[in-house]
Amino acid sequence: MKKEELRQQMKVLRNAKKNAPEASQKICDFLEQWKVFQEAKNILFFAPLPGEVDLLLLAQKALDQGKKVVFPRVLSREKGIIGAYSVQSLKELKEESFGILEPKPEYSLDPKKIDLLFIPALGLDLQGNRLGFGGGFYDRFLPYTSGRKVGVIFSEQTLPHLSADSWDIPLDKGVSEKGFFL
Repeated sequence: MKKEELRQQMKVLRNAKKNAPEASQKICDFLEQWKVFQEAKNILFFAPLPGEVDLLLLAQKALDQGKKVVFPRVLSREKGIIGAYSVQSLKELKEESFGILEPKPEYSLDPKKIDLLFIPALGLDLQGNRLGFGGGFYDRFLPYTSGRKVGVIFSEQTLPHLSADSWDIPLDKGVSEKGFFL
């Protein structure tokens, strides 16, 4: 199956998830108890699109713990480039590119300083290969990072195998409401 067909299939599957809020809470609970999260100082989150895993409660807890909370911001839609920007409050997130909540372009952070990155995906296989949305934004961003890269999905989005392209960066870990994998 071609990647674009698989993307469409995975979007339908993701959007049909009945208990998404409860599953998102389970994922937040797993992540909050994880030693890597507890020790991380700078964490990249993502603002969820409709149907995606919602980690905003965990982002708020990270802020409350004094961690630096970072979100991606689209810098060039045409070139598929994102940057990392920290927030002091989740209220700073405003709807921007693609209807996604993004931080203000005030507090940029060198991606190499991010200890832990939560990456959205339409699908993730057991080797850490990620099926993204097709824009290449994370494919261009991840080579500039050195922190732990964690794909965040619902269990229905786990795939047995994805063919990886030369530019794909495998993730270090995956998490769903059923727990960690990889």
